[in-house]
Amino acid sequence: MGQSHPGKNACVKDQSRTILCLGRATPRHAFVSGHSDVPGWVLSQTPGGLEKHADTVSEALSGMYTIIELTDHSVTVLTDRMGFRPFYLAAAADGRVIGAGSSVEGLARAVGMETDFDPVSLGELLVHNFVTFPYTTRERIRELPPCSVTTIDPMTGESASRVIWEPTEPKVFASHAEMSGRLERAIRTAGDEITAGCTNAAVLLSGGFDSRLVLAAIPAERLGAALTYVTNENRETRVAAEVAAGAGVAHVPVRRDEAYFPGLVERGMRLLGMELRGNTHGLCLADNGLSDRFDVVIGGQLSDTLLKDHFMPFSKRDALGPKGL
Repeated sequence: MGQSHPGKNACVKDQSRTILCLGRATPRHAFVSGHSDVPGWVLSQTPGGLEKHADTVSEALSGMYTIIELTDHSVTVLTDRMGFRPFYLAAAADGRVIGAGSSVEGLARAVGMETDFDPVSLGELLVHNFVTFPYTTRERIRELPPCSVTTIDPMTGESASRVIWEPTEPKVFASHAEMSGRLERAIRTAGDEITAGCTNAAVLLSGGFDSRLVLAAIPAERLGAALTYVTNENRETRVAAEVAAGAGVAHVPVRRDEAYFPGLVERGMRLLGMELRGNTHGLCLADNGLSDRFDVVIGGQLSDTLLKDHFMPFSKRDALGPKGL
């Protein structure tokens, strides 16, 4: 390869291809024996092309990312398992791909679709603050599926896509104890992987059950602080401070004034584009001068569903729930 140890997300080149990484891809420890913080280096060890080894590469990487491989004859795109780092294709009326990119706004400008709005998607955006997958605010721009590999011929515009993995449920479940053990191991592994290479990570802490678990999943030697968004002091703020004290980690209130939320949509659109693929509540970190203080700030984007009691049997929920007022 042209360089022995490139930067975290630097492109990696050889004589036949260029590999780009968008977002934050973290190689899993079991797969990597060398430059464990460099996704491009991992991909460079898979001769034969990204499409051929997409299953192996997807298994090897964790996090939110899009991997792009460029050659003289093709563009190949690999998306992360949950589709957190979206990537889009623009198509002509006959279905040929005429553009690709990670920003709908930039892609629309590049291919002359800036005003080709989809009225249904615009209505969804205004009412629900999101656009249903795979549609976008533009008529002929679509998002690639999560955990998929797509190859595009830039000369003809032809494309082929396949989904590598889907979150399907087994027909027969293991015992409650075994499933609990698997979930615990997976959470601890995720906490280890997402903070790999970090010495000063922060966790968003509301004080509730799910954020407490995320806090506990991060290796203690990498944890710098627990952050709580605060508009008005309340019980959540006090509980979060008590939880942080019990965990032996510094508690940092992140202040938001009353004007913060009315301006959030406009600021979010400026930052993320009209698609708003994610919330921008974290802008208050920059407002409070905290954006450069930590290596990474970890939120619980899936923890509300994964770690709360939505799927708990009623008998167990009743036993664990509060008694009386």
